[in-house]
Amino acid sequence: MSLRIEPNEKYLLISFSDNTINQTSIEQLKEFISTADKENYVVLDFSNITSVNKEMLSALEGQLQQLMNTDGFIVFASSDEKINTDIAATFNDPDLLILPTVDEAVDYIFMDEIENEIGGEG
Repeated sequence: MSLRIEPNEKYLLISFSDNTINQTSIEQLKEFISTADKENYVVLDFSNITSVNKEMLSALEGQLQQLMNTDGFIVFASSDEKINTDIAATFNDPDLLILPTVDEAVDYIFMDEIENEIGGEG
């Protein structure tokens, strides 16, 4: 299996065991989405990814949009500048968030939740 999907209480972690995103990964994600609930937060772990195909990134984006709530967001975990540039060019989202590690992505999600709770009280 080239894709590992780990649901957590606050977010969904999607990791790639291969070093590239391939059609198998996209199909596995599509199969998961067909039965999944909508998510507020998705973390994509690109730490194993060494190269990306823009066509596969576009297919990945299409699948992720079906998985997300309208107010949710995706956090990429990648420290490779070339891959980050390709992600930014493909997703073309001014609010795109790419952090170096999964831990930082998860921390960001928890901080966002706290911020939303504090902002919602006032």
